[in-house]
Amino acid sequence: DGVVEAAHALGVNTGSSQAFGFLRDFAEMGRLASYENIKKSKAWKHLVNPKSCDGRKFESLDEYCQAAFGKSYRRMQELVANRDTLGQEAFEQAERLGLRQVDYNAIKALPAPEQELLRRAVEEAQSRDDVLDLLQELASRFVKTEAELQKQVIDLREEAETKDARRGELVAQNEKLKEQLVRIKRATPDEALEAAR
Repeated sequence: DGVVEAAHALGVNTGSSQAFGFLRDFAEMGRLASYENIKKSKAWKHLVNPKSCDGRKFESLDEYCQAAFGKSYRRMQELVANRDTLGQEAFEQAERLGLRQVDYNAIKALPAPEQELLRRAVEEAQSRDDVLDLLQELASRFVKTEAELQKQVIDLREEAETKDARRGELVAQNEKLKEQLVRIKRATPDEALEAAR
């Protein structure tokens, strides 16, 4: 009987925890939307900062964000950028999985096709580790591809330098031949005979 009650209590607490997590995530998305509207309207400039003793208005958006959201302006901008990178649904899932800013920065560093692949994977992922494994795989693939492209660029530069050097030699030879042709045309018959000898 005690085991059944403990299992029931565990189920209730787990359900409550999940519900509160859902509400937290929902509230966070609402806060981001509010932040964007407030930033766009610039209405924060007209509000009195409750932390000021003299009724002073907010002097900066950062000051407002600290008071209203408990986060800096920079952090709010990062959150918006993270959401915009992944899309609303994937961002919500990423937040539930506990992705950190360093993870988002790594995602943003990937090319668009890899970002899209990762976005879809985030939506289906069961844990942060699932996302990080794919992120690491995509990042190593990207680094390998970038290294191959760098090598191609170096090879093309070397090839171009070789062609430029050869072109320079040909131009110099052409100039010498032109000079010889001019000398031959100007030469008297005796000078031409002497040059031939």
